[in-house]
Amino acid sequence: PALCDIVGYPEPELLQLDYETISHPDDMVQDRVLTAELYEGKRRSFQMEKRYRHRDGRTVWINLTVALVRDGF
Repeated sequence: PALCDIVGYPEPELLQLDYETISHPDDMVQDRVLTAELYEGKRRSFQMEKRYRHRDGRTVWINLTVALVRDGF
């Protein structure tokens, strides 16, 4: 998968981590605010430039787009 290539973790290992573990700490406030707004229905999606921490310790910049798919029932 693409995220494995981006952050340098094999899939089984990556699946054991949460997104905060691989996210740059300086991005977490914005991450949490945007995610909360998404869950609260204040926005349908969001985009941000985000930094991930690669397994080897370097910082990797990405353009992240997140959209919540809600159950239509």
